[in-house]
Amino acid sequence: MKQKITVEDLNSLTPEQKQNLNSLWKPNKFDHAVASICKNIVNEEYEDYEFVIGNIEIYNGYRILLYDIANICNEDQDNSESDEETCQNVDEDVDDNYDNDQKEIEEDYDQDQDFSFCRPSSFIKDECLPLLTIGHMIEILGRTTPSHGQFYLFAESGDIFCEIGNRAHSNDYGFDLESNELCDVLWGLVKNAL
Repeated sequence: MKQKITVEDLNSLTPEQKQNLNSLWKPNKFDHAVASICKNIVNEEYEDYEFVIGNIEIYNGYRILLYDIANICNEDQDNSESDEETCQNVDEDVDDNYDNDQKEIEEDYDQDQDFSFCRPSSFIKDECLPLLTIGHMIEILGRTTPSHGQFYLFAESGDIFCEIGNRAHSNDYGFDLESNELCDVLWGLVKNAL
């Protein structure tokens, strides 16, 4: 069963729909998202980069910064390794460390540098789009369409039930429709709402 939309689904949106989707999106930790990254500024080549949100920060009072969880994990490992190195070097003479570090810097500078493209570790929310799950789409539709009567969801199990949307649509049975993935049906409704 399809659990979330794909990059191809997002590419089917118009720029206005993408902007509306971004404004409706409330990012959370562990959400899947897509950022469009410029790989070659001269030829204006972009690549869609899928990532999982590992951390969220607000800066300048209004900008939301989303961190890729893969880079957060790598930084944590790098920090723990550097902490171990620091503990091992405590007994060494400070002057010897300075001389060794200076030689390494000079050797690295003399070698050819690789200035190839590398992915950033954080992205501005305004430049990203979410890969919505079924739950995200139901939440968005529940917030935006009940007043328009375009979305109704009713689920029951014995004595318990849940309904979202306009009650008038619950009596419309007998449709001769093709069965589709819930995720695709919800994505179609979200696109119409945008």
